Amino acid sequence: DFATRCQICLDREASLSQNVFLLFAIVDVTTALLMALDKDAAVSRRLLAILCTLLQHRFPRVRSYTAHQLYLLLLEGRLDVSTDTLFDTILKTSWLSEMNEWQGVPALVAEGLNIVQEFKSLNN
Repeated sequence: DFATRCQICLDREASLSQNVFLLFAIVDVTTALLMALDKDAAVSRRLLAILCTLLQHRFPRVRSYTAHQLYLLLLEGRLDVSTDTLFDTILKTSWLSEMNEWQGVPALVAEGLNIVQEFKSLNN
């Protein structure tokens, strides 16, 4: 289906691109798809895993932008998760800082979104 094909393309481009603006566009398209899809759909879970993977990108601006967009998605209530802990985790993390300050946080966000398996499969 269309959403699955988009998810596959987004995943491929997110893992290969070194263009910050293309990565921002990938985040935007991913969040737009999440807004349009059923929150329990398997493709939604994989799209969230793409966002969590981008939270550990080597470019600080990509991490920061992804965290901001994920925060907005949570604010809109589109995800069926307990948001208080996720809000705190996303807001209190210094996404623009050195790796030792945010390392491990994307996995915590994936855990809070209940997508640990999907996150691990993208990062193997």
